[in-house]
Amino acid sequence: MSTSLKIIQPNVITSARYNYTVTEKRVIYHIIKTIQDKMKVGLNETLFGDMLLSIPMKELVTHKHYTRVIDDLVSLRRKSFTITTDIDPTGKGEHGFLIIGFINFAKFDRTSGNVHFEVSREMVPYLLELAKGFTSYTLGVALSLKSEYSQRMYEFCSRFKDTSE
Repeated sequence: MSTSLKIIQPNVITSARYNYTVTEKRVIYHIIKTIQDKMKVGLNETLFGDMLLSIPMKELVTHKHYTRVIDDLVSLRRKSFTITTDIDPTGKGEHGFLIIGFINFAKFDRTSGNVHFEVSREMVPYLLELAKGFTSYTLGVALSLKSEYSQRMYEFCSRFKDTSE
């Protein structure tokens, strides 16, 4: 994956409160980039509509800590967040909600050197929800950052780089 490419992240994600590690954010960056790339040619989906993608393990490892990648993937798999939806399931003018995580599973294939992921079909529309605003940043810069704090600061600065806010 070229690291000089721009990715567009919905502001819903940029401004959300969360604590992700460097590896977890790298997975999220790849998920967003893959979805945006695949929208041009169609998604690689399971029978049930969930999206499948692969990332080379070497792109997830920081400081040669392979075991930390496993811990971070377990952590990312377990983390969930709530999205308030515009759907009114009650008919009483109340909004609905979706409780979801970024990945359904992660599996390492030693032969290819890739980590395979499944992203729920329920998550994809929210990753593409750009009408409510978006943040554009360079993938190479985001992936090169070695701290979750520097990644977060880069996203925030990128969000406001072309505005007077």
